[in-house]
Amino acid sequence: LEVRETRDERTLLEQILHPRNPPRISTRDSLITLKLRPDGSNLEDALRPVTEYTGRRPPEPESMHSQGATLRVIDTVSGETTEWRDADLKITRPPSYSDPNTLELSVHPANGPAGAVLAVHAQWNEISGAAFGDLHVEVEGQGLPLADLKPLIRRVASDHLLCDCQLTGHAQLTLEADLPEGLSKSPAGQASGSLQLSEVSLSLPQLLGEDRFQSAASSLAFDAAMACSQLELRSLEVRSEGVTASGKGTVTTGDQPGAVIAPVSLSGQIDLAQMARKLPHTFQGADRPQLESGEFIFRLDGQPPSTKTTGSRWTLTAGTPLIRATLPNGEAVEWKSPIDVSVAIQQQAGEWR
Repeated sequence: LEVRETRDERTLLEQILHPRNPPRISTRDSLITLKLRPDGSNLEDALRPVTEYTGRRPPEPESMHSQGATLRVIDTVSGETTEWRDADLKITRPPSYSDPNTLELSVHPANGPAGAVLAVHAQWNEISGAAFGDLHVEVEGQGLPLADLKPLIRRVASDHLLCDCQLTGHAQLTLEADLPEGLSKSPAGQASGSLQLSEVSLSLPQLLGEDRFQSAASSLAFDAAMACSQLELRSLEVRSEGVTASGKGTVTTGDQPGAVIAPVSLSGQIDLAQMARKLPHTFQGADRPQLESGEFIFRLDGQPPSTKTTGSRWTLTAGTPLIRATLPNGEAVEWKSPIDVSVAIQQQAGEWR
């Protein structure tokens, strides 16, 4: 951490007359260097003694304002460096507990297009027994480069298939969340958001081999709520080139997860021929049929208990109504319903049958 200028915005007279009042800190042109390793980071190393300290702590500042800061992220495995510049961060903690704390953040990716920005607004109250009580968060991002996520992906997924991924493209996102109990052990609240991806290119050598998945446009939108060990999915929409899905419903998340409270429906379809063209080494080859057309359609339904059933009932149907392909010898063929799956599961006395 390098700081060019640090100030306490309290006047000299205020410091003399009210020496116990918390400071109001402001900084300019800071440089924060974050070095990410598969097993941790220099930030985690620095914060560990602070989080483990149980003694008396100094008073926290009433406000902190950092302007013109730069965040430099270094991937210690690949040596790649990304930067987020012109960060403006302001945190305010009013002396009165009746007033909410606030956080305002805006930062610009150095590798993003003109106008690219990530903005965060949050406010919360101090509630005994809850971290960030009555938390409200709003996030908005424009033109965010997906390539900047690679060091973070390597950090959180060092033992998974994602650790060797290559990801490019840009993202636009919105998120709004309200958590009345804050970040407690039993979170409750609601959240909604959307994500639009453009010109995405993704390679996963351990999963896709030589193939690289590419999509000009993909999107996701959701609206959900959680309370009393229940998850309510009010709406879910996923769209990409060759893939669509939607869903809604309410299920339990407690001791008996998966019990249906309100009817659940999740359905979608995948254009197999388009996926085969996008991933030729995975789906096709010189000695394999070349898919010309065909769709994989699936639907998952959940029904709550009724007068006729004592537990939740789940049904899954999936299949391909018609597939057309060309064999290696040039012959055109078609298969009607080559895949047709139907499964039903009943929950009774806490068991699935």
